[in-house]
Amino acid sequence: MPAWRRLGTTVRGYEGGSGGQGTRSIRIRQELQRTSERDAAAKGISVKALVSSILTQYLEWGRFTEKIGYVNRTGHGYRSMLEAIPDDQLASPPE
Repeated sequence: MPAWRRLGTTVRGYEGGSGGQGTRSIRIRQELQRTSERDAAAKGISVKALVSSILTQYLEWGRFTEKIGYVNRTGHGYRSMLEAIPDDQLASPPE
């Protein structure tokens, strides 16, 4: 059974109207806590700032991409897909 640890974070807009800040306490597995501490230290930010960044990214982009079935591709993945298409099946750019 995973061990859990309480993580306190500040969530913008949670209390006090738009733009305000509030405190939200969540429980996460200790493994995630250690990883978040390492990642935050590597970025030179606090765990609170890291969690806020992750939450913001999800709320402003991730939840919408889930709805439309968006698949993120890396440059390498995109290049691999294009290389798999025979040259005679690729469209020529407009002249």
